[in-house]
Amino acid sequence: MMHSDYCRCGAIVDLKAIRYNVLQLKGLIGDKKLLCTVKANAYGHGACEVANAIKDDVYMFSVATIDEGVLLRTQGGIDKPVLILGPTFAGEDGNAIEFGLTETVFDVDRANALNESVNEFVADHIGKLKELPYVFKDYRAHIHIAVDTGMSRIGLTPDKDGVEAIKKISALSNIVIDGIFTHFATADERDKTEALKAYKKFRDFKKLCIEAGINIPIWHCANTAGIIEGIGLDDDMDMVRCGIGIYGMYPSEQVDKGKVRLAPAMLWYSYLTYIKEIHEGTSVSYGYTFTADRTMKIGTVCCGYADGFPRIRSNKGRVLIGGKYCRIIGNICMDQFMVDLTGVEDAAVGMPVVLMGSDGVNSITPEEIAEEAGTINYEITCGIAYRVPRKYV
Repeated sequence: MMHSDYCRCGAIVDLKAIRYNVLQLKGLIGDKKLLCTVKANAYGHGACEVANAIKDDVYMFSVATIDEGVLLRTQGGIDKPVLILGPTFAGEDGNAIEFGLTETVFDVDRANALNESVNEFVADHIGKLKELPYVFKDYRAHIHIAVDTGMSRIGLTPDKDGVEAIKKISALSNIVIDGIFTHFATADERDKTEALKAYKKFRDFKKLCIEAGINIPIWHCANTAGIIEGIGLDDDMDMVRCGIGIYGMYPSEQVDKGKVRLAPAMLWYSYLTYIKEIHEGTSVSYGYTFTADRTMKIGTVCCGYADGFPRIRSNKGRVLIGGKYCRIIGNICMDQFMVDLTGVEDAAVGMPVVLMGSDGVNSITPEEIAEEAGTINYEITCGIAYRVPRKYV
């Protein structure tokens, strides 16, 4: 870790580890196309930087919003296909067309609106579009269809009504269906019964589509858990979507970690900014939730919940200082928190504090932080604030 004169806390992202993880997961999927998910600023790791590190190994990227897709194009220079996994809206269609972004559609009314958006936008901007690098050269909207096989989030139904909806969408003159997908709700659970039911629904729906004369080039359903557990890798699937595994984290403790070894990709750190001795009876931080029962040395760390450090870890979390665990005492503040420095004899102002990651033989994992915060590892890295600078190695 390198000290910075301006960085009160920061994160170091190991792009080599991220590419290693992608290659490890890629080794499980045979010749299927690989889509890598870099939404939510690549789960907090930096979307443009991550995408550029792995672009040679990836067929397609996915994000959650049009704005995230535009960022990949304009700031990241990414020219690979980019799928918007979430709902999009008519007012954004111009950006999707201009930057060659693939939208997700699961409703005939929305498809009709998109079809009209293309008609109007292309008519008004055809001269400009011809000069832009990312535009689909047929000047049509390219989409993937979302199918609901049990998530109850977005997606049309995998039945005859769903087939009829796809027929109507495919008949629209300004829309091209490039792919179709579903998302597993329980593939990361030890009991695969429900995940396998969802997978069967999706495969049966493919048969219905084929029988109806619908030809969609890319079918995909496997997320990181599906990749690890082998669900969604059969010959009738064309692509997989890798998310959390890219970043060196497993989807849950219930997947078979022995099938793939992933490398942690982020070190989150801060510094000691103040050290003092307090005496028995002295209280610490807002609300006086901690009171010393002896004379003790404490330190102030320059990070808080506005940086994404969960306040719920007050009085129960820990950090690493000089390779030693130090408990958090008192309530975590917006920009700072305090720790017990007992046992850290050489503690000094300016000393690095590991919030997440390794220091010597000891480590603090996203899973440890998530367990204390009552959440999942994804949320911890996604929650690291934009004001926390990322350094890439």
